[in-house]
Amino acid sequence: VMVRGSTEKTLQYLLEILPDLKNIFVPFHVGNSPAKICVIDLKKAADKFDGLTIIVKDVNDSEELLASLEEIPDETGAIWLTHSNMITGKAEEIAEFSNKRKIPIASPVSLAKVGVLISYSADFHKIGKQISRLANKALKGIAPSSLPIETAEFFLEINVKTARIIGVEVPSHVINQAEHIFR
Repeated sequence: VMVRGSTEKTLQYLLEILPDLKNIFVPFHVGNSPAKICVIDLKKAADKFDGLTIIVKDVNDSEELLASLEEIPDETGAIWLTHSNMITGKAEEIAEFSNKRKIPIASPVSLAKVGVLISYSADFHKIGKQISRLANKALKGIAPSSLPIETAEFFLEINVKTARIIGVEVPSHVINQAEHIFR
């Protein structure tokens, strides 16, 4: 499941933490439509910042994903994890790798709990409740066309333990905006 709208804001938060960031490495699951949309959104958002380069590495499976980490260019300042079950399923292993290399990770998917430095994403549990509530109204006879349009809420998550491990200082104004802080 992918909820659009968090990629640009995730990038903005990442740049508040790393204002000198120049290169973001993105392992990209080529056969995954949500991942493709995420990369398109990321490139579009990155175009708004001078000197920011997105380095995309196509991967087809988990083995290629983990192998791609060994090929990360030296000038990489951050890793970006897209909307892809294959990628997010390996987020903990990617975080372990990035901690050793002192490379921060950002994602528009809720992954801070497993070691990603920063994520800005929808809460799928809350979305499920929202969908259930609306479906219940429709099942009780309210015409779906008469139901109000609702949007998902997005939440900032920061892993300050990861920040300590990789030697990154997260500004207090960013921490103060976080809904979830993992220590």
